[in-house]
Amino acid sequence: MPAVQSRGTIYGVILNDKASLAAIGPALFADPYKAAPKAPVLYIKPANTRLNAKVGAGATAILPAGADSVEIGATLALVIGRSASKVAAADAWAHIAGVAVVADLSLPHDSYYRPAIREKCFDGSCALGSEVVPVTDIAGLVARTVVDGVVVAQRRFDDLVREVPQLFAEVTAFMTLSAGDMLLVGVPWRGPQAKPGSTVAVEVKGIDRIEFSLASSGKAVVAPGPATVIALGLNYADHAKELAFKAPDKPLVFLKGVNTVTGDSAKTVRPEDATYMHYECELAVRIGKTAKGVKRADAMNYVDAYAVANDYAIRDYLENYYRPNLKVKNRDGCTPIGQWIPAAQVADYKNLALRTYVNGNLTQDGSTRDMIFDIPFLIEYLSEFMTLQPGDIILTGTPEGLADVKAGDEVVTEIEGIGRLTNFIVSE
Repeated sequence: MPAVQSRGTIYGVILNDKASLAAIGPALFADPYKAAPKAPVLYIKPANTRLNAKVGAGATAILPAGADSVEIGATLALVIGRSASKVAAADAWAHIAGVAVVADLSLPHDSYYRPAIREKCFDGSCALGSEVVPVTDIAGLVARTVVDGVVVAQRRFDDLVREVPQLFAEVTAFMTLSAGDMLLVGVPWRGPQAKPGSTVAVEVKGIDRIEFSLASSGKAVVAPGPATVIALGLNYADHAKELAFKAPDKPLVFLKGVNTVTGDSAKTVRPEDATYMHYECELAVRIGKTAKGVKRADAMNYVDAYAVANDYAIRDYLENYYRPNLKVKNRDGCTPIGQWIPAAQVADYKNLALRTYVNGNLTQDGSTRDMIFDIPFLIEYLSEFMTLQPGDIILTGTPEGLADVKAGDEVVTEIEGIGRLTNFIVSE
C-alpha cells in the first residue's frame, strides 16, 4: 500500500448520498434553493486544511475561536493517478490510483446557499489517511466514526447518488483533475459531532484507520499543498446592484483550483451551450509571508505583489447551491492573471482604475476605491480562521459593467499602475 504523498488540490462534494437527500426532504425545493441541484455540489479544501492523521502521528485539529463542536464527515478520497479531462464514466477507474480515508471536518451550519468557507476551511479541517489502496469499486466498503473509543456513526458507500464513475465523468467534463489531486466522494449531511478534547478515529476495513484530536487553542500543524486562490463575490456595491443583489454585510468568499489559472495572451473556452459568459476585471493580491491572526493595521505588511486578473463566469450553470458553484467558476483556464508587480511599486492600491475592453470597446470602468471590503479587512477576516501562505492569491472582486463574450472576442482587462492583460475567447 503506497503512502499518501498528494500535494494536489482536494475537492469535496456534498449532497451525494441518498440518506442526506432524504433527511433534507422538502427543504431542497424551498427558498433559497428552489430546486434540487442539477450538478455535483463541489467545494475545495485548501492547503491550510490538510492534517496528517496517520495513526500515531499525534495530529490535532484546532477549532476556530468560538467554536464548541465540529461535525465529522467520514469519507473516501479518490486519489488521481493521471491527468483526467472529459473522461467517460467507463474509463474513470483507469485514472484513479486508489482510495484513502479522510475525515472532512466542518463547523455545524445549515445553509448551502453560499460556500461555507469559515465552516469548512479552518486549519487542519481535512484529516488525511496515510495509505492509498487500489480498488475498482467502493460499494461494499463501510466507514466507522469513533469518538473517545465509542462508535458514533457508520456509513456505507453503496448509498451514493452519483457513484464514482458518474461523479468522475461529471466533474472532469468541465475541469481537469491532475495526478495527485483528490476527489472526496461525499460527506453525510449533519454528521456526528465531537468537542474539543475529544479523540476521533475514522476507519474503513481493508483501507486505513486515521486518528486525531480536537482542541480549542494551539498552533495547527498542517501538511503542505498547492497555493490557495481565494475569490470575492459582490465586493463592489455597483456590481451587486447590477446583478440585483443587496450589498453583502460580510465577505462572500469562494475558492478556485490552480487548474483555473492561466496567463497573458491565453485562450479561454466558451462552452457550446453557454448563453451568457462574462469577464470580471479584478485586482489580484499575492501574499508574501505566512499570515495567521493578522490585525487590520498590520495587514498590508503581508502583501508582496499585485496583478491584473480576469475571472470569467458562465452564468448558465449558476445554481442556488454553494453559489457560485465550481461549474461556473472553476473551469480550466477561466482565470487569466497577468504579471505580478511588487507592492512597493504601487503608490495607492485604494484608488486604482479598472477597465475592460472587448474588441477595443470600453465595457467596464470602475475603481478599487469602491470595494466594499478592502484588502486589509479581507486579510484580517481570512487569517482569523485559516493560515494564509506565501503565494496564496486573493481576487478582490469586480465593479459593474459585465457583458457577454463570444468565441473570437479579444478581452483586455487593465488596472492603473498594474498593467494590461489580454485574453482570447475560443469555442469548445
